[in-house]
Amino acid sequence: MTLRERLRQLEGSAWFHRLTVGVIVFAAVLIGIETDARLVGEHLWAFGFLDRAILVYFLFEISVRIAAHGRAFFRSGWNWFDLTVVSVCLLPVGTGYMAAVRLLRVLRVLRLLTAFPKLQVLVSALFKSLPSMGYVVLLMGILFYVYAVIGTKLFGATDPVHFGNLARSGVSLFQVVTLEGWADLMNVQRLDSGSAAIAWIAPAYFISFILFGTMITLNLLIGVIINSMQESHKEIHAAAAASQPDSAVKRLEEIQAQLSRMQENLDVIRLHLSDRKAAR
Repeated sequence: MTLRERLRQLEGSAWFHRLTVGVIVFAAVLIGIETDARLVGEHLWAFGFLDRAILVYFLFEISVRIAAHGRAFFRSGWNWFDLTVVSVCLLPVGTGYMAAVRLLRVLRVLRLLTAFPKLQVLVSALFKSLPSMGYVVLLMGILFYVYAVIGTKLFGATDPVHFGNLARSGVSLFQVVTLEGWADLMNVQRLDSGSAAIAWIAPAYFISFILFGTMITLNLLIGVIINSMQESHKEIHAAAAASQPDSAVKRLEEIQAQLSRMQENLDVIRLHLSDRKAAR
């Protein structure tokens, strides 16, 4: 067995994967504990030692993967992501930007995305849905703009804090679309406007915006993401199905090689037996 085959066996082993996930989780917990300045001040040497130990393991793990796969390692975007995270952790912390550089170590937590294939599916689906989500976001922007203009014209005099100008109306509508306190905004217009027409228009305005902005548009976003997840699952299954024939051929070749070695051993045994008979 060659060195690359040994490294591939190590990189694909279950215990090595569990160890890597454990180190990533420990690094995430350590970064959270470091937010306690008093605790860090009392045990600075321990935190420094653990941080260097984590970095050494990350370097070892990424080196094993690069050596095991060679150039094929750089064909995966997820591998480039891991390599970038590890490279960021190597930046010197003794510079004038020490606080900002140390803060970048929180990126270690993101390595959990590559540790679990299911998370990779979710992230891939999210990125695949971005083009379609752009149109949904554009639709929401048009909806916000139209309702913000109407709200400023109708409710600006009654409630200038929330609808005094276009920007305030947009922020207020964002609050409404989250369903947080929208009834209070509506009741201000119903009770304090002094106009019977505004009192009737306000409920229709807010309820219609909630129906279009929350119930319909946000559900469109969810639908786009779900559709992208289904496409990602299909691609993964297709890739797995495409790789199965190669695996079967490789396994068949290994069996044929074993049979050939067994045949050679049998020939040697037969030759040895024939020599013994001839000697008798």
